[in-house]
Amino acid sequence: MTLGEFDPQALPRGTERILLVDDEPDMVASITLVFKYLGYQAQGFITPGEALDAFRKEPDQYDLLVLDHFMLEMDGMELARRVRTVRSDVPMILCSGYCDKVPADQLIQVGVQAVLNKPVSLEQWARTIRRVLDQNQPGE
Repeated sequence: MTLGEFDPQALPRGTERILLVDDEPDMVASITLVFKYLGYQAQGFITPGEALDAFRKEPDQYDLLVLDHFMLEMDGMELARRVRTVRSDVPMILCSGYCDKVPADQLIQVGVQAVLNKPVSLEQWARTIRRVLDQNQPGE
């Protein structure tokens, strides 16, 4: 994640709750810090199963899910499908170094609203998260 040539204080921010799933512990730790820096409440998981269990227990506790695509236990697309059986309206962002391999129609089918290719800059996170959350506001 790079800061690039911009004022980090001018980035879009929020206070919503984000559930993050990535099977790399270092990624979960660093991305969670980024989300918190941007003002969000973030909860990170290393295994898709644990994330799905937490989501099933309190599906209304999350405003956005950020899913890694390639994980050992189940991939991000399968996790998205399972999440949709619990709550069909939760916005999702898929993130991976290989998102270009996923056909757009499959992304639409499972309700993924944005795709970010790793590595993701602070600015990309800030703008994408805010755009996806704003698109899902009632009356929008």
